[in-house]
Amino acid sequence: DYFGNSVALPVTQPATLLPTAAALAASCDDAQTILAIAREITNANKSVNEEFVKRRTELFCSVPDIRYLGINLDSNQPGNFSMNTWAFLGSNTQWNFPELVGGSGGAPDAIRRVQGQWAGSCHGLILPSRPGIPKGRMELVITLPVDAMSVLERDADWMHFVEQVSV
Repeated sequence: DYFGNSVALPVTQPATLLPTAAALAASCDDAQTILAIAREITNANKSVNEEFVKRRTELFCSVPDIRYLGINLDSNQPGNFSMNTWAFLGSNTQWNFPELVGGSGGAPDAIRRVQGQWAGSCHGLILPSRPGIPKGRMELVITLPVDAMSVLERDADWMHFVEQVSV
């Protein structure tokens, strides 16, 4: 049973209640730990309050422009980190607008760049795919305050996944 897309807004707890970066990194090589994490995601999806989802959907449908709604998450606050992906909007994407490209589809002319307003916030963005990046690999932009980025770059467990750091 596929629930669909899930969004979880983390609530910061004392560090003793959260898995460490080392534990999460180690799980990538441990099938049992990955399975346990997958089970927790499944359990979280099973605990969804259907009445809340219904009410939230009704709210979304009742506003003339959904951009007027927001969530209580400010990525400019130190405890908040947001993440998004544009991985599926890359140069290998084929658009099929018959009136515009003759019916055979076409690739995008340009890919939207990250806007400067993200530079000081705590955000991660998986960039669109592009030529020269092997399948299964990705480019990720992470923006953090300078001190937090320094800590992340010194974390050996995190850097295990990193091939290149660009400034």
